[in-house]
Order: sequence, then structure tokens, then C-alpha cells
Amino acid sequence: MKITAIKTFIVDGGFRPWTFVKIETSEPGLIGWGDCTDWGSPGPVAATVERYAEWVIGRDPMQVESIWWDLATASARHTGG
Repeated sequence: MKITAIKTFIVDGGFRPWTFVKIETSEPGLIGWGDCTDWGSPGPVAATVERYAEWVIGRDPMQVESIWWDLATASARHTGG
């Protein structure tokens, strides 16, 4: 089983916008949902999710820790030195 797509959906939550994330897999009918917000600017949140999708698509969704560490490393800020 592999992750085949990551899609974002911006939804007006009334008091704040939400960004929902849909993760599709190669297993028919098996999907995952998540949500995220920064309390006001859903566009950059969705863009960030979509930007990092390249590190996730094609991977086994059961390898959560490995994917998490790869995303943490990819998004770490380096100050040089």
C-alpha cells in the first residue's frame, strides 16, 4: 500500500477557517483525514501541506514515524555554521 495523493480543502468554520487534509492510498476505499489551522490564514497552511506532499506521496502510510522524521528534517530551519 502506498500514499497516492494529498489534497487540501479550506472550509469556513465560522469563527476561524480550517484546512482539512485528505490522504488517498493505493488501497481502494482507504483514505485518511486530518485538519490543521493557524487561526486565520488558511492559504499558507494549505500551500505548506501541498509543498511537503512530495516527501509523502509514494510511501507506505504505515511508516508514520519515518515519514514524520523526514518531514521534520525537511522543514527544519538551518542557520548555517
